[in-house]
Amino acid sequence: MIISSSYESYLKGKEATTIEAKVVRDADWLDAIGARGIARVFVFAGYYHCPEMGSVDWDPDNPVKLDMSPIGPDPSPIYHFFSKLLWLKDLMQTEMGKKEAEKRHQFMVDFLKRYKSECQIDF
Repeated sequence: MIISSSYESYLKGKEATTIEAKVVRDADWLDAIGARGIARVFVFAGYYHCPEMGSVDWDPDNPVKLDMSPIGPDPSPIYHFFSKLLWLKDLMQTEMGKKEAEKRHQFMVDFLKRYKSECQIDF
């Protein structure tokens, strides 16, 4: 078992040190970003009965680092992008992980911009 693969382990200072641990961690974190990550964050929020989807109040290109909730899910799925998901690309440890994370990160940024523009439309 590679315990350094979880984000919570990372927050506690457990770093992946072997190449195998780095590959597993990158794979785990890549699953949390991009199109699949977007789907996951909304499913997760629904499962935990999050009362709202949230609004994009920050710049996705230059995001503000928000604090993750210490006692449960973040207040909204959109908030979670800014507390965790937009920062994962900078934490990849393998070259392949870094390359793939860049693509998935940009997909999330584009999604957040589109989401924000659609929420601002007045009918």
